[in-house]
Amino acid sequence: MREAGARPAGRRPPAEAARLRLAQARRVVALTGPGLAPGDAIPAFSECGTRFGGRSVAAVASPGPFFEDPVAVWRWYDERRQLLAAVRPGAAHRALAGAERRAETFTLVTECVDGLHRSAGNRNVLELRGSIWQIHCTLCGLRSVNREVPIPMPPSCPVCTGLARPGIVWQGEQVPRDLLVRSFEALRRCDVLIVAGSPSRLQPAAAFVAVARRAGAYIVEVAGAPDEGGSPADLLLAGDPGEILSSLVSEGR
Repeated sequence: MREAGARPAGRRPPAEAARLRLAQARRVVALTGPGLAPGDAIPAFSECGTRFGGRSVAAVASPGPFFEDPVAVWRWYDERRQLLAAVRPGAAHRALAGAERRAETFTLVTECVDGLHRSAGNRNVLELRGSIWQIHCTLCGLRSVNREVPIPMPPSCPVCTGLARPGIVWQGEQVPRDLLVRSFEALRRCDVLIVAGSPSRLQPAAAFVAVARRAGAYIVEVAGAPDEGGSPADLLLAGDPGEILSSLVSEGR
């Protein structure tokens, strides 16, 4: 684990101070991104030039191709769902679930679509980009959980039987307003903000950091490696996210 910044004489080591802050915090917010659990099975849709299994993001994460050939798009998602069905939450996910159990109020906001935070035990989860385990009816708008593996081709709405699409926020679409409202309400009241797997100097993490700082929160960034562009967080901990988050939670009692 690498701690950013030197420690003034007579003060606690930064990681120890962060553990203490987290242990004493009543209201905690965590923002997680694709860097928390990298892997070929987990679609991130974070870069327009990325290709997934030979298909571009535009071919699997935008409405046009879906309505032209919904079965072809769903086959791609079904392959990922089958891969993800065998993936278990890692140490980072388990640590954040433990943090939620200890805090009076804990809000986990994630850019990930893999559903692993819920599998780990987090309950108050705001999935900004949706979930691969949700379907979204193109007729009545209903969003519902569907964990069928394999999924019927193409899946239909359980209420109106309309054509269902993956419950993912695709390119060109807006994050649901209610998720943003709930996220920023939690940030305005939080004591500690943890940013993990999403560079804090880039959006949306940068906006989260700005709001939390105005609220007087202590901000910890957990990254796989130091960011050459710097971090606006109070503390940057670079290394394995699972090890770092486990240490912050397990030793922060």
